[in-house]
Amino acid sequence: MSPRHLQLGRRAFSLAEVMVALGLITLASLGFLVYLRYAGVTLTDITNETVYGQQAGHASSFLLQRIRACHAFTVSADGRTLALEFDDDPNTDSNNDGNKFNDTDHVETFQFSDGDGSVTTLTDNVLTYKATASAAPVVLVRRVN
Repeated sequence: MSPRHLQLGRRAFSLAEVMVALGLITLASLGFLVYLRYAGVTLTDITNETVYGQQAGHASSFLLQRIRACHAFTVSADGRTLALEFDDDPNTDSNNDGNKFNDTDHVETFQFSDGDGSVTTLTDNVLTYKATASAAPVVLVRRVN
């Protein structure tokens, strides 16, 4: 054997070193995959909460806009229904009481619904809006799943 052949043999890794290196690479890869999984779950939760907050912001803005435009309102005894009264034609006295501004031509309702009886659980809480008594309710805020 030539001395050159012996030098090349000494530069190689042993099987034990290769197995340890592969084990460390596998462990690091698994750790990275676990990190990616939980980072994805976290990003999904953040996105869901952002959407829920955005829905709540739009709903509260819409609610305040409708409250400013109404001339009267009533709240149900349980506090879950808000009825807003509107005078569609302020130049006409439709109830003939001498005041043109206090007529109720239509009523819009906002209703808070809770499926399990506990307002602290957000999963089943819903805020709906009805433009008229005969209109189908429109969901303004619902928990994002």
